[in-house]
Amino acid sequence: MTTTKLCYALITMVALSGCASISGKPSHPLARQTWELREIHTANKRPVTLTAEQASRHTLRFGRENAVSLKLDCNNGTADWSAGDAIEGKGILTIGPVAATRALCPPPSFGEELAADLPQASAYILSDKGDKLSIVTRHVLFRFKKAD
Repeated sequence: MTTTKLCYALITMVALSGCASISGKPSHPLARQTWELREIHTANKRPVTLTAEQASRHTLRFGRENAVSLKLDCNNGTADWSAGDAIEGKGILTIGPVAATRALCPPPSFGEELAADLPQASAYILSDKGDKLSIVTRHVLFRFKKAD
């Protein structure tokens, strides 16, 4: 290979690797994480704490491509999501309408409440360790823990 061809090949490789690093922005701290619902806080009621078994049936998995998968007890759902960068652990969160299956789950079930209230999300709070997530909606505060 001539020196000129080698130079062109190196320039092309450097240019392509530069483009990949620019477009490959780091993922959001919520992305690619599964979160189990642990507590529900409302203004009018006492907080509800879920058992470990209940928590495993009520989960969120934020995808990298702005889709969130929901386990709503005996139902499944999906929605779009977007979130701003966290400043001191707090950030803006938007979750679109939830499309979900509609099976009747035996009580106690919190899937319908999640599906109804998550589209009203306005903010999120991440713990310092990044293992706990609170989602703030208009009427409810959902507390999640990162699934193992």
